Amino acid sequence: MAAESPTLDLLYIDTHNITTMAIADISQYPEGFTVSSPTLEITPPGFTKETTAFVARSMQIYNSHTLGITSGDCTPSALPDGIYTIKYSVFPAYRNYVTKSFLRVEKLLEKFDKIYVKLDIMQCDLATKNVERKQLNLIWEYINGAIASANNCAEKQAMELYQRANDALDKFSKNCSCK
Repeated sequence: MAAESPTLDLLYIDTHNITTMAIADISQYPEGFTVSSPTLEITPPGFTKETTAFVARSMQIYNSHTLGITSGDCTPSALPDGIYTIKYSVFPAYRNYVTKSFLRVEKLLEKFDKIYVKLDIMQCDLATKNVERKQLNLIWEYINGAIASANNCAEKQAMELYQRANDALDKFSKNCSCK
């Protein structure tokens, strides 16, 4: 009787930080299964694949240094937004692996948050505030639509919605009362 194989799975965890991201192993391993040679291959948008050792049954934090985006002793830089592809494998790799993609939107959320906190929602001109609030709600829908699209393998649509949200935030910041 053949040994039971694990059901490998990963979880992207939002660190609410533009310089880090977290990946957790949420795999289901059969009783008595020995995890051998766990490896992650992470491909950030616009960069080459970075292969790194991974600790099974754990969560690990990654930054621009660990992903091969920057090097040196300086402070890690912001990770790029966009579609990340991650392949998690254990020995034997030809049978036991999972590939996941996710859309990272931390820079976009940071831009949104900075505008949002500057917006004086207690301002006397409620008509202006209502218009601005509706615009921000639409931008928020673009962001959530981009994430939902990426989660459903519609990467082109995800990036189109991401760009629409980014452009709308740029336009909003030029014209809003939040300066």
